[in-house]
Amino acid sequence: MTVVESFLEIVAPPIGLEPMTDWLTAIKGSIPLNPSGGAFTITDSVLDSFGMFCRVDLQRSNKTIKMHINALRRYTREMGNTIDATKIRVWLFKYRNKNVNPRTYRWFLCAIKVFCRDYLKRAEWVQTLKFPRIDLKLITQLPSKEELRQFFNALPQDKAKAIFLLYCSSGLRKSEIFDATINSETRAITPNNHEQYSTKNSYISFYNKETEEYLKRIGFNVNASEISIRRWFKIAYNKTGTKITPQMLRQWFCVAMTDLGVSDRYIDCFCGRTPHSILARHYTDYSPKKLKEVYDKANLSLFS
Repeated sequence: MTVVESFLEIVAPPIGLEPMTDWLTAIKGSIPLNPSGGAFTITDSVLDSFGMFCRVDLQRSNKTIKMHINALRRYTREMGNTIDATKIRVWLFKYRNKNVNPRTYRWFLCAIKVFCRDYLKRAEWVQTLKFPRIDLKLITQLPSKEELRQFFNALPQDKAKAIFLLYCSSGLRKSEIFDATINSETRAITPNNHEQYSTKNSYISFYNKETEEYLKRIGFNVNASEISIRRWFKIAYNKTGTKITPQMLRQWFCVAMTDLGVSDRYIDCFCGRTPHSILARHYTDYSPKKLKEVYDKANLSLFS
Protein backbone atom coordinates (compact mmCIF):
# COMPACT_ATOMS: atom_id res chain seq x y z
CA MET A 1 0.00 0.00 0.00
CA THR A 2 1.41 3.38 -0.99
CA VAL A 3 1.59 6.40 1.29
CA VAL A 4 -1.28 8.03 -0.60
CA GLU A 5 -3.42 4.89 -0.30
CA SER A 6 -2.72 4.69 3.43
CA PHE A 7 -3.71 8.31 3.82
CA LEU A 8 -6.92 7.88 1.87
CA GLU A 9 -7.78 4.86 3.99
CA ILE A 10 -7.41 6.99 7.13
CA VAL A 11 -9.52 9.89 5.92
CA ALA A 12 -11.93 8.19 3.54
CA PRO A 13 -15.39 9.70 4.09
CA PRO A 14 -18.44 7.51 4.80
CA ILE A 15 -20.31 6.19 1.79
CA GLY A 16 -22.52 8.86 0.29
CA LEU A 17 -20.42 11.81 1.49
CA GLU A 18 -18.26 13.96 -0.73
CA PRO A 19 -14.46 13.79 -0.37
CA MET A 20 -13.20 15.95 2.49
CA THR A 21 -11.43 18.51 0.33
CA ASP A 22 -10.38 19.13 -3.23
CA TRP A 23 -6.87 18.49 -1.97
CA LEU A 24 -7.68 14.82 -1.34
CA THR A 25 -8.96 14.56 -4.87
CA ALA A 26 -5.68 16.03 -6.07
CA ILE A 27 -3.75 13.35 -4.25
CA LYS A 28 -5.98 10.57 -5.53
CA GLY A 29 -5.81 11.87 -9.05
CA SER A 30 -2.92 12.71 -11.28
CA ILE A 31 -1.88 16.11 -9.88
CA PRO A 32 1.66 15.63 -8.54
CA LEU A 33 2.50 16.92 -5.08
CA ASN A 34 6.23 16.64 -5.72
CA PRO A 35 6.72 18.67 -8.87
CA SER A 36 10.47 18.94 -8.31
CA GLY A 37 11.20 15.25 -8.07
CA GLY A 38 11.53 12.39 -5.60
CA ALA A 39 11.85 12.10 -1.88
CA PHE A 40 14.86 13.11 0.19
CA THR A 41 16.48 10.78 2.72
CA ILE A 42 17.03 12.09 6.25
CA THR A 43 20.07 10.63 8.01
CA ASP A 44 21.94 11.52 11.20
CA SER A 45 24.59 13.29 9.17
CA VAL A 46 21.88 15.29 7.39
CA LEU A 47 20.46 16.38 10.75
CA ASP A 48 23.93 17.41 11.92
CA SER A 49 24.38 19.41 8.73
CA PHE A 50 20.92 20.94 9.15
CA GLY A 51 21.79 21.95 12.71
CA MET A 52 24.93 23.74 11.53
CA PHE A 53 22.94 25.39 8.75
CA CYS A 54 20.43 26.72 11.27
CA ARG A 55 23.19 27.98 13.54
CA VAL A 56 25.40 29.65 10.93
CA ASP A 57 23.15 30.55 8.01
CA LEU A 58 19.90 31.26 9.82
CA GLN A 59 21.46 32.44 13.11
CA ARG A 60 19.07 30.37 15.21
CA SER A 61 19.61 29.79 18.92
CA ASN A 62 20.68 26.41 20.27
CA LYS A 63 17.25 25.93 21.84
CA THR A 64 15.49 26.51 18.51
CA ILE A 65 17.86 24.15 16.69
CA LYS A 66 17.25 21.43 19.26
CA MET A 67 13.49 21.81 18.86
CA HIS A 68 13.72 21.61 15.05
CA ILE A 69 15.86 18.48 15.15
CA ASN A 70 13.63 16.81 17.75
CA ALA A 71 10.61 17.43 15.51
CA LEU A 72 12.40 15.92 12.50
CA ARG A 73 13.45 12.89 14.56
CA ARG A 74 9.83 12.35 15.50
CA TYR A 75 8.90 12.56 11.83
CA THR A 76 11.46 9.87 10.91
CA ARG A 77 10.30 7.60 13.75
CA GLU A 78 6.72 7.76 12.55
CA MET A 79 7.10 8.10 8.76
CA GLY A 80 10.47 6.57 7.95
CA ASN A 81 13.62 8.38 6.88
CA THR A 82 12.37 9.72 3.56
CA ILE A 83 10.50 12.97 3.18
CA ASP A 84 8.47 14.48 0.37
CA ALA A 85 5.38 16.66 -0.02
CA THR A 86 2.92 13.79 0.24
CA LYS A 87 4.44 12.21 3.35
CA ILE A 88 4.60 15.61 5.04
CA ARG A 89 0.86 16.03 4.60
CA VAL A 90 0.10 12.51 5.75
CA TRP A 91 2.12 13.12 8.91
CA LEU A 92 0.64 16.52 9.64
CA PHE A 93 -2.88 15.32 8.98
CA LYS A 94 -2.47 12.59 11.57
CA TYR A 95 -1.93 15.25 14.21
CA ARG A 96 -4.68 17.49 12.89
CA ASN A 97 -7.00 14.49 13.03
CA LYS A 98 -6.04 13.93 16.69
CA ASN A 99 -6.76 17.57 17.52
CA VAL A 100 -3.35 18.04 19.11
CA ASN A 101 -2.47 21.30 20.80
CA PRO A 102 -2.05 23.95 18.05
CA ARG A 103 1.32 24.89 19.57
CA THR A 104 2.54 21.32 19.09
CA TYR A 105 1.33 21.30 15.49
CA ARG A 106 2.99 24.68 14.94
CA TRP A 107 6.27 23.30 16.33
CA PHE A 108 6.17 20.38 13.87
CA LEU A 109 5.25 22.55 10.91
CA CYS A 110 7.88 25.18 11.67
CA ALA A 111 10.63 22.55 11.71
CA ILE A 112 9.36 21.00 8.47
CA LYS A 113 9.17 24.37 6.73
CA VAL A 114 12.68 25.40 7.73
CA PHE A 115 14.09 22.02 6.72
CA CYS A 116 12.37 21.82 3.34
CA ARG A 117 12.18 25.46 2.29
CA ASP A 118 15.51 26.78 3.60
CA TYR A 119 17.77 23.74 3.85
CA LEU A 120 16.59 21.50 1.01
CA LYS A 121 15.45 24.41 -1.20
CA ARG A 122 12.17 22.58 -1.81
CA ALA A 123 9.86 25.48 -1.00
CA GLU A 124 7.16 24.06 -3.28
CA TRP A 125 6.68 21.16 -0.84
CA VAL A 126 5.56 23.42 2.01
CA GLN A 127 4.60 26.80 0.59
CA THR A 128 0.85 26.18 0.87
CA LEU A 129 0.96 24.82 4.43
CA LYS A 130 -0.46 27.29 6.91
CA PHE A 131 0.17 27.64 10.61
CA PRO A 132 -2.85 27.13 12.85
CA ARG A 133 -4.32 30.01 14.77
CA ILE A 134 -3.34 29.99 18.42
CA ASP A 135 -5.82 31.57 20.78
CA LEU A 136 -4.10 33.45 23.55
CA LYS A 137 -4.98 32.25 27.02
CA LEU A 138 -5.17 35.43 29.00
CA ILE A 139 -4.48 35.28 32.72
CA THR A 140 -7.67 36.84 34.03
CA GLN A 141 -6.92 36.54 37.74
CA LEU A 142 -3.56 36.89 39.40
CA PRO A 143 -2.77 35.44 42.83
CA SER A 144 -2.94 37.76 45.81
CA LYS A 145 0.11 38.58 47.89
CA GLU A 146 -1.14 36.20 50.57
CA GLU A 147 -1.45 33.37 48.04
CA LEU A 148 2.03 34.16 46.73
CA ARG A 149 3.47 34.04 50.25
CA GLN A 150 1.76 30.72 51.00
CA PHE A 151 3.04 29.27 47.74
CA PHE A 152 6.54 30.58 48.46
CA ASN A 153 6.59 28.97 51.93
CA ALA A 154 5.51 25.65 50.39
CA LEU A 155 8.46 25.50 47.99
CA PRO A 156 10.85 22.68 48.92
CA GLN A 157 14.26 24.38 49.00
CA ASP A 158 16.11 27.69 49.04
CA LYS A 159 16.98 27.57 45.32
CA ALA A 160 13.31 27.15 44.44
CA LYS A 161 12.45 30.09 46.68
CA ALA A 162 15.22 32.26 45.23
CA ILE A 163 14.05 31.57 41.67
CA PHE A 164 10.42 32.20 42.65
CA LEU A 165 11.39 35.59 44.09
CA LEU A 166 13.44 36.39 40.99
CA TYR A 167 10.38 35.84 38.83
CA CYS A 168 8.32 38.06 41.14
CA SER A 169 10.81 40.89 41.42
CA SER A 170 12.52 41.00 38.00
CA GLY A 171 9.80 40.34 35.42
CA LEU A 172 12.11 38.06 33.43
CA ARG A 173 10.88 35.28 31.15
CA LYS A 174 10.81 31.69 32.37
CA SER A 175 14.17 30.56 31.00
CA GLU A 176 16.05 33.86 31.14
CA ILE A 177 17.24 33.54 34.71
CA PHE A 178 19.00 30.19 34.22
CA ASP A 179 21.96 31.71 32.38
CA ALA A 180 21.85 35.28 33.59
CA THR A 181 24.66 37.48 34.88
CA ILE A 182 23.98 38.71 38.40
CA ASN A 183 25.66 41.80 39.78
CA SER A 184 25.40 41.43 43.55
CA GLU A 185 26.50 45.02 44.15
CA THR A 186 23.76 46.68 42.12
CA ARG A 187 21.23 43.81 42.30
CA ALA A 188 21.15 43.83 38.49
CA ILE A 189 20.38 40.70 36.48
CA THR A 190 21.16 40.50 32.76
CA PRO A 191 19.87 37.58 30.62
CA ASN A 192 22.47 35.98 28.37
CA ASN A 193 20.57 33.12 26.74
CA HIS A 194 19.09 35.04 23.79
CA GLU A 195 22.44 35.88 22.18
CA GLN A 196 22.72 38.47 19.44
CA TYR A 197 20.49 36.70 16.91
CA SER A 198 17.49 35.96 19.07
CA THR A 199 14.03 37.19 18.18
CA LYS A 200 13.58 38.04 21.87
CA ASN A 201 14.68 41.36 23.33
CA SER A 202 16.40 41.49 26.69
CA TYR A 203 18.41 44.18 28.39
CA ILE A 204 18.64 44.45 32.16
CA SER A 205 16.40 44.08 35.17
CA PHE A 206 16.83 44.08 38.92
CA TYR A 207 15.75 42.13 41.99
CA ASN A 208 14.72 43.38 45.40
CA LYS A 209 16.34 42.89 48.80
CA GLU A 210 13.95 40.07 49.68
CA THR A 211 15.31 38.13 46.73
CA GLU A 212 18.88 39.09 47.59
CA GLU A 213 18.62 37.28 50.94
CA TYR A 214 17.78 33.96 49.26
CA LEU A 215 20.32 34.43 46.48
CA LYS A 216 23.02 34.77 49.12
CA ARG A 217 21.90 31.48 50.67
CA ILE A 218 22.55 29.64 47.40
CA GLY A 219 25.70 31.53 46.48
CA PHE A 220 23.91 33.39 43.66
CA ASN A 221 23.80 30.12 41.70
CA VAL A 222 20.45 30.04 39.89
CA ASN A 223 21.33 27.34 37.37
CA ALA A 224 18.29 25.09 37.09
CA SER A 225 16.18 23.36 34.47
CA GLU A 226 12.60 23.97 33.46
CA ILE A 227 11.84 20.42 34.64
CA SER A 228 13.09 21.32 38.12
CA ILE A 229 10.95 24.46 38.13
CA ARG A 230 7.86 22.47 37.20
CA ARG A 231 8.60 19.90 39.88
CA TRP A 232 9.13 22.51 42.61
CA PHE A 233 6.03 24.46 41.61
CA LYS A 234 3.97 21.25 41.56
CA ILE A 235 5.05 20.46 45.12
CA ALA A 236 3.89 23.91 46.25
CA TYR A 237 0.64 23.53 44.29
CA ASN A 238 -0.11 20.20 45.97
CA LYS A 239 0.41 21.81 49.37
CA THR A 240 -1.52 25.03 48.78
CA GLY A 241 -4.03 24.25 46.02
CA THR A 242 -2.98 27.48 44.30
CA LYS A 243 -1.74 27.16 40.71
CA ILE A 244 1.10 29.55 39.97
CA THR A 245 3.40 29.58 36.94
CA PRO A 246 6.47 31.67 36.04
CA GLN A 247 4.36 33.45 33.42
CA MET A 248 1.86 34.46 36.10
CA LEU A 249 4.70 35.84 38.24
CA ARG A 250 5.97 37.83 35.26
CA GLN A 251 2.51 39.31 34.81
CA TRP A 252 2.20 39.92 38.56
CA PHE A 253 5.42 41.93 38.37
CA CYS A 254 3.98 44.12 35.61
CA VAL A 255 0.74 44.77 37.49
CA ALA A 256 2.54 45.41 40.80
CA MET A 257 4.98 47.87 39.21
CA THR A 258 2.11 49.66 37.48
CA ASP A 259 0.30 49.97 40.82
CA LEU A 260 3.50 51.44 42.28
CA GLY A 261 3.46 54.17 39.63
CA VAL A 262 6.21 52.89 37.31
CA SER A 263 5.83 53.99 33.68
CA ASP A 264 4.91 51.35 31.12
CA ARG A 265 8.03 52.08 29.10
CA TYR A 266 10.26 51.12 32.03
CA ILE A 267 8.22 48.03 32.82
CA ASP A 268 8.58 46.96 29.18
CA CYS A 269 12.32 47.49 29.46
CA PHE A 270 12.63 45.40 32.63
CA CYS A 271 10.60 42.64 30.95
CA GLY A 272 12.66 42.69 27.74
CA ARG A 273 9.95 44.10 25.48
CA THR A 274 11.86 47.19 24.33
CA PRO A 275 13.62 46.83 20.95
CA HIS A 276 17.39 47.33 21.02
CA SER A 277 17.08 50.08 18.42
CA ILE A 278 15.05 52.18 20.84
CA LEU A 279 17.45 51.46 23.70
CA ALA A 280 20.32 52.70 21.53
CA ARG A 281 18.54 55.89 20.44
CA HIS A 282 17.41 56.78 23.96
CA TYR A 283 20.29 55.48 26.03
CA THR A 284 20.05 58.32 28.57
CA ASP A 285 16.50 57.30 29.46
CA TYR A 286 17.37 53.59 29.55
CA SER A 287 20.85 53.60 31.06
CA PRO A 288 21.40 51.00 33.83
CA LYS A 289 21.82 53.83 36.35
CA LYS A 290 18.48 55.39 35.38
CA LEU A 291 16.70 52.05 35.39
CA LYS A 292 18.04 51.21 38.85
CA GLU A 293 16.77 54.55 40.14
CA VAL A 294 13.32 53.79 38.75
CA TYR A 295 13.36 50.25 40.14
CA ASP A 296 14.54 51.20 43.64
CA LYS A 297 12.06 54.08 43.88
CA ALA A 298 9.18 51.65 43.27
CA ASN A 299 10.28 49.58 46.31
CA LEU A 300 8.59 46.40 45.11
CA SER A 301 7.97 43.92 47.94
CA LEU A 302 6.22 40.59 48.32
CA PHE A 303 6.36 40.39 52.12
CA SER A 304 5.12 43.85 53.08
